[in-house]
Amino acid sequence: MIRIFPNDLSVLRLMGALLIEQNEKWAAGPRYLNMTVYHGIEKDADSEKAGKLKLVK
Repeated sequence: MIRIFPNDLSVLRLMGALLIEQNEKWAAGPRYLNMTVYHGIEKDADSEKAGKLKLVK
């Protein structure tokens, strides 16, 4: 019988690394903006509050 992995711990290390990589891909995936804030600002564009709005980075 030929074994690909020398021991059980090496399989666990590989699976752990793959899961961490997949988690990072999901965490850094596309971000979708909540457009309710945008539409609220758009409605207030003619009001006095529009001059007080600031962009936050």
